[in-house]
Amino acid sequence: MSEMSRTIKRKHWADMRRNPDALYCPVCKHKTMHVAMPNEETCDIYCSVCYNRLAQGIKPGTNGVEPKAPVKGRYWKL
Repeated sequence: MSEMSRTIKRKHWADMRRNPDALYCPVCKHKTMHVAMPNEETCDIYCSVCYNRLAQGIKPGTNGVEPKAPVKGRYWKL
């Protein structure tokens, strides 16, 4: 993943403001999309802006978590 520039981050935050699938990141303190990356049998959840790992060991298929896909915030809370 590459770094986001300031203008891209601001556009992303503005787009996510009303997105029901966006979640608040406890690290960067913004409402962003989270991505589930596969790790052996489980998935790790990463923020799409600050790239920090927010959760690990989540089973795929539970609460809106699918490998290599955005986490559905309507079904899963951090």
